[in-house]
Amino acid sequence: MSGPGSPAGALDLAECAREPIQVPGAVQPHGCLVAAAGPRAPVAWASANTAGFLGRDAGAVLGARLADVVGPALAGALGERLPGAGAPWRGALGEPPAPVEVVVHRGGPGLVVEVEAAPEGGPADPFPALARAVGDLDAAERLPDVLAAAARGMRGLTGFDRVMVYRFDREWNGEVVGEERAE
Repeated sequence: MSGPGSPAGALDLAECAREPIQVPGAVQPHGCLVAAAGPRAPVAWASANTAGFLGRDAGAVLGARLADVVGPALAGALGERLPGAGAPWRGALGEPPAPVEVVVHRGGPGLVVEVEAAPEGGPADPFPALARAVGDLDAAERLPDVLAAAARGMRGLTGFDRVMVYRFDREWNGEVVGEERAE
């Protein structure tokens, strides 16, 4: 970013520091979010777009038991494992049922359930990208090569357009030391 008084293309670090990484209270349109104290507790918070993913609007979701909102298959998975452990839960939710990926994690005193539409054609197998990334890391002999391989491997695993590897100093100032990006 460039700001007033800085040369074209120069980076204004003060402006970058003010740029929000996440917007509190906002949920991106490709997913929805609900939160409750636990699987059998009432939903205390729901994003406005739950109808598109859960088949019920936020007003109908609030106050309902989380297990009833997410359905028996996901509710059973919530009871079987610690939230946030392992891969996302994949299944179908809503009316009519649509394929989704769900990540559950602890947030404050309760559970946060993030629901996203499943990728077209079903979930991708991450093993080839992971094997490639590990092979590239193993073959790297110098630190710059390791950092480049880490960025390349993470981009392959996530599908992000741009991945940067940062090094932080004692004051937590960051410097980009590896990067992989789309053209």
